[in-house]
Amino acid sequence: MSLIVLVVASCARQLETSTEELYRQANLDLRRGNLIAAQSGVDNGSVPWREKPESEWYWRFRILQAEIFINQGRAKEGLALLDTQPPDSPGFYALACRSRTVRVKGLLRLGRVDEARTLLDAAESLVARTNQYSITPEIEVLRGSLFDATRHPAEAEAAFQAALKHSEELSEPYWHTVSLNNLGMIRIRQFRYDEAIPLFTRAQEGFEKMDAKLYAAITLGNIAICASRLGDFEKASAAYSKVVEVQEREGAKPYLEASLGEIGNIYILQSDFAKAVPYYQRALALALEIGATSNASKWAGNLAVAFSNLRQWDQAEEFNERARELKELIKDTDSQTYTRLNAAIIAAGRGQIAAAAGLYHQVLKDAAKNPSTLWEAHAALGQLYRETGEKKKAYEHFDAAIRTIEASRAELSLADYKITFLSRLIRFYQDYVDALIDQGAVDRALEVAESSRARVLAEKFRRHKAPQRVPSVESYQEAARRSGTSFLAYWLAPRRSFLWVITPKGRKLVVLPAQSEIEELVRSYQAVIDGLRDPLESTHPAAESLYNILIAETRDLLPRGSRVVIVPDGALHNLNFETLPVAGEKPHYWIEDVTLAIAPSLALNPGAFSRDPLKSVLMIGSPEPVGSEYRPLPYAGDEVRSVKQRLVSLEQTIYEGSRAEPSVYRASDPGKYSIIHFAAHASANRESPLESAIILSSSNDGFKLYARDVLETPLRAELVTISACRGAGARVYAGEGLVGFTWAFLQAGARNVIAGLWDVTDSSTAQLMDRLYEQVNAGKSPAEALRQAKLSMIHSPGNFRKPFYWGPFQVYVGGNSQ
Repeated sequence: MSLIVLVVASCARQLETSTEELYRQANLDLRRGNLIAAQSGVDNGSVPWREKPESEWYWRFRILQAEIFINQGRAKEGLALLDTQPPDSPGFYALACRSRTVRVKGLLRLGRVDEARTLLDAAESLVARTNQYSITPEIEVLRGSLFDATRHPAEAEAAFQAALKHSEELSEPYWHTVSLNNLGMIRIRQFRYDEAIPLFTRAQEGFEKMDAKLYAAITLGNIAICASRLGDFEKASAAYSKVVEVQEREGAKPYLEASLGEIGNIYILQSDFAKAVPYYQRALALALEIGATSNASKWAGNLAVAFSNLRQWDQAEEFNERARELKELIKDTDSQTYTRLNAAIIAAGRGQIAAAAGLYHQVLKDAAKNPSTLWEAHAALGQLYRETGEKKKAYEHFDAAIRTIEASRAELSLADYKITFLSRLIRFYQDYVDALIDQGAVDRALEVAESSRARVLAEKFRRHKAPQRVPSVESYQEAARRSGTSFLAYWLAPRRSFLWVITPKGRKLVVLPAQSEIEELVRSYQAVIDGLRDPLESTHPAAESLYNILIAETRDLLPRGSRVVIVPDGALHNLNFETLPVAGEKPHYWIEDVTLAIAPSLALNPGAFSRDPLKSVLMIGSPEPVGSEYRPLPYAGDEVRSVKQRLVSLEQTIYEGSRAEPSVYRASDPGKYSIIHFAAHASANRESPLESAIILSSSNDGFKLYARDVLETPLRAELVTISACRGAGARVYAGEGLVGFTWAFLQAGARNVIAGLWDVTDSSTAQLMDRLYEQVNAGKSPAEALRQAKLSMIHSPGNFRKPFYWGPFQVYVGGNSQ
């Protein structure tokens, strides 16, 4: 008898142990987002308990199954499992609380917020009555989600902050990390994308520590949302390709639906509307399948936007009406502003001008706290009034759109996001400039164009405050007269482009072809240069076309010997104008006719052809090779020695070989030097240009001096030279230009920066640098010294006369002596 009892008891303990382990693992898989594994654990672990509702394990597995269903997008099935509740007795209090919180989660997924609020209040009372305070962080997260769903951001923020605090006190890393993610979502809804990213980054790190791959992917998707809204589409696209792969593998339909919709958004923001449509359609279908009505209304509305831009008005109206009906179904009156905006666009597209104007004005009344809707409505009204000939009203609304954009950009806290933000909104400036040119307001058009340029640099040099108004065209004309300098300001746009020529004697507007035509010519001519060809020996159509388009119309205002500052735009940042051949009896490069410097804007031009006295030089170069990726630079040592000899009269600080470590830059107090020279490799980072780096000798702190680090150290240098490959920049951003090392040094305070647009041999670079500093030592300004160095190579025998060898280096101006 006792033996039988012992055997039965042993089996029961084994069953308990097996059940407990299966449940623990299934619950862990759920927390990690491994939904398929979690389902398998429930299927196996619940078998012995399915007919035993009096058992704790029956309810544990039932609640877990319900939560799995909800996370799979099967919220109705999950709620059905929780129609009955665990017994109201002490042994089941924790389960009774969990049953209610999981049910609240399901109700929120279905948009049934009133029921969710009532049940959450009941759950909170039960927690207090039964002392189940370990559930408090979950209650607070749900409370925050409820406030978020009902558009109460301050209350949602407070609830998530409380969850953050209590989860930390209770050592609950899961709810701590969920709270961080949700706090980031609050900031997204407030359009504070740059503030959201650090919260999402912390959340992603937290989920990765828990091996929660699905939720780490979700937070990566949230980072991608922010990146796309700030104009960094490449970063967003790369992130989402990883996110969708994980979500499809796990069958996580609610998250997959959101990610597919956001991929559609990325295409919309890049004006690739046809590619956006299938992603939105799939997202809409998934949202309807899982009962996510709020999201379904959003994707239907976005399909209306896509079809409007494709000028397919019937489809646009169909999906906009569907969005309106879905929003009415869930009583979402706030976002009906978007359906009215879409309706206005559709009416305008069909030529119903009066109806469109009325709808746009209604949007302006409704959207006081939504800047993106405000600038869209103002810009659209500007276009409408432009078409109807109501010039004054058109200007008022274009101005209002630009002011709204600028106010939003000014509130961003990090330089990275200020740079990318305007990149996706430049079309508003382009439309306004085009409208002003049509009305003959040429000077005002230039002022609007200049208001978009180099704003981050401008704030830096005005003690972090944007100017109240950009300088007038008359002030640029006066600067030209005073300095004897001519300015060429280019503006590329989809329909047509423009060039403003400002010289000491007058000014002129030149209408140029569309942006796409110019971009193709720049690419084609760069291929000629990269192929080591000599443009003077044979005719190249792209070179001839570029000269005729960009320069020929300026010849009557720019006599030979002129000093010229070019303000490029778009693809023109990648073109060295000096390399363009001038046809005639004696073909020659344009550098023979003019001395050039490049500026990020007309407003930031501290005197390209003047120079302060030189006192000292800091040289960092010829570092020890690092790994196989960065080959040795056999001529870098010669370059350092050459610069040393050319500047022998200056106080010198030199770090080379193993001493040329990244840390010596800041340690040397670079702000005290007149000249700073780097002779080393550089690594350009297109995805994040401020992560571009100069490659130096390895140390405990690594071997890269990042552009981001350069920003943090103020300079007063007359000249910074980066003889490294591709030192000029990694990527062109609308509004800020070529961002990378040149931009970083200018922002830090350097007055002139010499850097390269493409990779070139270090032997030709060493020769060019020797001649450059010979001229600098002779008293020439950086722009004049670099021109003389290039001319000496052009007129020399051998390959170095080709533009591939002398053409990459340019002088960039825009810093202030501080």
